[in-house]
Amino acid sequence: MPFAISPLPPFWQLAHSSADNFPALTVSHFITANLLPVMLGNIIGGAVLVSICYRAIYLRQES
Repeated sequence: MPFAISPLPPFWQLAHSSADNFPALTVSHFITANLLPVMLGNIIGGAVLVSICYRAIYLRQES
């Protein structure tokens, strides 16, 4: 989980801001807007890329 979801007070002091300026930094928003789409994209993209590579290698060995 990223550190920005629950930053410590010194972080906000260094950023010259406060957590109130970032209402979207919640665990549920992180999961639904970041973690799930990235995870699904990596799983689907990886499966497609690996299957294409295996298929290309398999076809090359038949020739």
